[in-house]
Amino acid sequence: MEAATASSFKLILGSSSKARQKILAEMGYEFTVMTADIDEKCIRKEKPEELVMALAEAKVLLYLFHSIRFRCFNSLFLCSN
Repeated sequence: MEAATASSFKLILGSSSKARQKILAEMGYEFTVMTADIDEKCIRKEKPEELVMALAEAKVLLYLFHSIRFRCFNSLFLCSN
């Protein structure tokens, strides 16, 4: 099995952060920005760590949906929360 190289994947930045975009661009990466359009105010949890996990899970599901919808099967999603 051949190891995947960085060029065999389409890099998708799951963030609208200008700082993250700048870092990737300065490193020479070509990428597409895809943000998770989630109303974070609708997700409520008692503990901050539970809220972070719930938001991350909601975003992952949305990115998964987008990857299937737009046939991004060879894509690498770069996300953080």
